[in-house]
Amino acid sequence: MKKKYIPLVLALSCMLAACGGENGASSNVQNSTPISSVAAEKHTVTYAESADYTVTGLVEGGYAKGETVSFKITVNNAAKEVDDVVVNRQALTPAADGTYSFTMGDSNVTINITLKDKANAKTATIEVSNATPEAGDTITVTLKLDGTALTSGVTVTATKGADLVEITGTSVKCKTAGEVTLKAEATVEGIPYSKTIDVTIKAAQTAADRHAIFVQKNTDKNADVTIQGKVVHKVKYADSKNANIAIQEGEFGYWINNAPATLNVGDYIKLTAKGAGKAYPALNAANSAAPATIAAVAADALVLGASTNDFAKSRYSYIALPAGAEGVVTEVTKDASKGVTAVTFTYGGATYKVNYNNGVEGGPAIAAKLAGIDVGAKITALKGIWGSTAVADSDVISICSPDEITWTKAAATSVVINGADSVQMGSTLTLTADVVPAGADQAVTWSVAEGGTGAATIDQNGVLTPSALGTVIVEATATGTSIKGTKTITIEAAPSVPVDSITVTAADNKTGAKIGEDVEVNVTFPEHYQSEDLAGKDAVFKCKILKITKKVLPELNDEFADDVSEFDTLEEFKADIKNRLTARKEEQARVEKENKVVDAIVADSEIEIPEPMLKAQQEQIV
Repeated sequence: MKKKYIPLVLALSCMLAACGGENGASSNVQNSTPISSVAAEKHTVTYAESADYTVTGLVEGGYAKGETVSFKITVNNAAKEVDDVVVNRQALTPAADGTYSFTMGDSNVTINITLKDKANAKTATIEVSNATPEAGDTITVTLKLDGTALTSGVTVTATKGADLVEITGTSVKCKTAGEVTLKAEATVEGIPYSKTIDVTIKAAQTAADRHAIFVQKNTDKNADVTIQGKVVHKVKYADSKNANIAIQEGEFGYWINNAPATLNVGDYIKLTAKGAGKAYPALNAANSAAPATIAAVAADALVLGASTNDFAKSRYSYIALPAGAEGVVTEVTKDASKGVTAVTFTYGGATYKVNYNNGVEGGPAIAAKLAGIDVGAKITALKGIWGSTAVADSDVISICSPDEITWTKAAATSVVINGADSVQMGSTLTLTADVVPAGADQAVTWSVAEGGTGAATIDQNGVLTPSALGTVIVEATATGTSIKGTKTITIEAAPSVPVDSITVTAADNKTGAKIGEDVEVNVTFPEHYQSEDLAGKDAVFKCKILKITKKVLPELNDEFADDVSEFDTLEEFKADIKNRLTARKEEQARVEKENKVVDAIVADSEIEIPEPMLKAQQEQIV
C-alpha cells in the first residue's frame, strides 16, 4: 500500500488529544482545523521524442487518477502523417480540432505514436558521382524520387565541412581534403524531401603518387644514351619475335620497342644508343640513329642513377599505376566478335583507358576476364600497370595479362520495376527489374509484400499470378543486398462474356437457390473452344435464376406398366424386357461368331482374279 502523509499539526493534535484522554487534562491545542482530504498521487505521461513530430499540451508534474489527459501532435515532416496513437493498447481518435484525450489510470502511461507516408509521398535517395574524390575534383549530387532523378528544384548544401567545398547548383568542387556531409533538398507537389550523404575528399595525388615516369628526352641528337634498370612490364605480340618492355631506374622509367623477346619481367638490362634528340625513336632498338644494344646483366653490374639523360615530360611520357589502384569504370567499348576491347576508368583525378589487343599474348584471356564489366564497376590494378599519355583525352594503360587487373560490380543504389500497373484475373503479368547503376549485379529476388488488398504470387522470373481482386505490392530486391524497388499492381476482374442462358444442375452445388437470386457458376472452357482467347481457361459466370425445374421419376408399379406397354402388370413388363434383351445378345453373339469364321477363311485363302475382271474395274475407275 502506498504511504500517505498528513500535516504535522494534525498529528500533534491527535497525540495531545489522546494524552488528555488518559490523564483527564485538556489539550493545549485549541480549535485545530480538521483535514478533509489528502493530495492525490500523480502519474507521469511519456512518449518517444522524434524530429518528425512535436507533442504539446501535456501538463508537467503528471496527472491524478481520473483526470483527463489532453494533447496535440504536430507533424514536422510534410511527407508524413499520423497513423496510430495508442495508450494502454487502446487506439485514440482525435477530436475535430486534432486533440487527443484519455482518462488517467492508476499508473504511469506511455503514448505510442506511429507515422506513415502520405499517399502521394515518394521514397527519396541521394547519390554522388564520386564519394571519394580528390582535392580539385568536381562531383555531382543527384536527388532521386522513387528512382527517378530530379532535374530541377534541388538545393545542395554542406552540413559538415562547408569550408572544404564550393557548391554551385548540384555541382560540388572539392577544394581541400577532409570529411564533408552534403544535403540535397527539394519540394515536389507540396512535399519537402531531404537526404544527406557523406563524402571523403582525399588529398590530390602528385605524379609521384601515381608513380609517374617519363621517357628520356635529350637535347643532343648525337649524344650517347645509356639506360639501365629492371624490366617491370612486357608486351609480346603473338606474330612477333620481339617485345615491347618497360624498365625502371629509380623514379624514372622507359618504354622500349622491339626488345628481344627473351627478356622477361624481373631481368636487369643495360641499353646503349645514339640519337637521343629524337626522343621516342631514340629508345627504339631498331630505329635509333645508331642501332641500340640491349643486354641482360646481373643486378650488381648496374650503377643505378648513372644514366646520361636530360629528363623532361614529353608527348611520349609513360605512367604506371601502383598495385592496388582502384578506379570507377566510366565507359566500356565492345566488339561484336571479341567482346570487351577497352575500358575507361577514373583514378586519382585522372582518366585512364585499359587497352589491349587479342594479338597480344594473354589478349583473349583478358577479354574473357572483362566479360560482363559495365559502367559503374570498380576496376583494380593487381600489379603496377603501365600506360602512355600519347592520347589527349586519357592515358592508355597497356596490359598483357589477365592477372594484372580485376574488377567487381558496382554497388546497387536502387531498383526500378518495369511492367504494366494492372492485370486481370485469369491472366499473368511478367515484370522486369533494372538495378541501378547499370554496372551493378542485375539479379533480383521477387516477392509480394504485405499491405495490399488483393492476393497474388510471383515466381523468380517475375511472373505475377493473381488470385484475388484488389492491389498487391510487388518487391524486387537486389541480390545480396537490402536495396529494393516496389510497384503496386491492381488486380482487375476479367472482362464479362455475355450469354443468353445457362443451365445450372445440382452438380454445380447450387441447390437451395431461388428464382430471382444471383449466383456464380465456375466453368472451364474446352481446350478447342471456338474463341481461342477463352479456350482452356477458367471462367466465372454471374447468373440470375429465371426458372427452376426438377426431374420427377414415376413409381414402378402395375399402373406404370399399363401406361407404357401392352402388359397389365409390372412383372409381365419386366419379363418381356428380359426376353428381348436376351434375344438381342444371342443374335449379336451369332453374328460375331460368323464374322470370325469368315475372317479366318479369308486370311488363309488365295484367290486368283481373272484378267477381264481387273480390266473392267480399271476402266470403271478411269
